[in-house]
Amino acid sequence: MGGEPQRADVAINNGKITEVGKIGTKGRSEFNAGAHVTYVMDAGWATFVLAYWIRDKGLFSMGEGIRRLTSAPARILGLSDRGALKPGNWADINIFDAAKVAEGYLHRVHDFPGGAPRLTQPSIGYKATLVNGQFNVIDGRSTDTHAGMVLRHIS
Repeated sequence: MGGEPQRADVAINNGKITEVGKIGTKGRSEFNAGAHVTYVMDAGWATFVLAYWIRDKGLFSMGEGIRRLTSAPARILGLSDRGALKPGNWADINIFDAAKVAEGYLHRVHDFPGGAPRLTQPSIGYKATLVNGQFNVIDGRSTDTHAGMVLRHIS
């Protein structure tokens, strides 16, 4: 778990990955969470897994842990164009500092219409989140870009 983090050079065009440079076993990948109204929904579970089980306890290498949070569930759900940094995939990427990633404190905000409350939990150690190749969050602040879409399984 020591050594220099490896770098992944990713070219993005229209939200899809068009070219990938060097990606090592320590490459960083994708996951995100959101606010869930007035109930604790454990939206920070992926951050907890990264910080506690992968970094602190060493249950998996960072690369294997990220694979288990990204491409493994995407494969199970049949999302062949998500979960891995490779050409043709959607560019949903989190950029984070593995040494600092952690869950923030849960708190209530009143930003819904009529002042209705919701619970939110910030994360620590994330630099940016890209959704379909567009910056959605930078340094914990929304860019007001809404590049995501609802994914539905239609049989």
